[in-house]
Amino acid sequence: MDTEYIEEWTESLSDSMNDSVNDSHKANEEVVLVKEDLEAFRDTYPKHAALGILEAPYKAALRDGATPEQLLTSATNYAAECKRTNQEKRYIKFPTKFLKEEMWHDYLTDNHKTTRDEALSWDVTKDPDPLGLRVAANNPNAPF
Repeated sequence: MDTEYIEEWTESLSDSMNDSVNDSHKANEEVVLVKEDLEAFRDTYPKHAALGILEAPYKAALRDGATPEQLLTSATNYAAECKRTNQEKRYIKFPTKFLKEEMWHDYLTDNHKTTRDEALSWDVTKDPDPLGLRVAANNPNAPF
């Protein structure tokens, strides 16, 4: 076998092993979690979850490069969109899924911009049209 090829392959293997070791160190880096940031996210998000359930995905999002401000902004914008569209509570994404599947990226843009107070003013326990009758009543092709 060609010794030059073996040397290149060995160097390549060594580099890839170093990269994976560096990635695993990065994944194991301790993220400083400020409890007030997590609580602000939870209080702003339109569907509540226990802090213990939210902690791991919230830390993972921070580890992946998100800032607490970005996560709070995305929660605020998502809550405002749910309010604006009268989203039924059962269709609101669970906050852990919102974080784990990185859906929060979609709510950082200006077209979702709102204030935290606007988002917090929405009462998710009240649904103005739980059966969707208003939509059906305005539909001329409705079966009734």
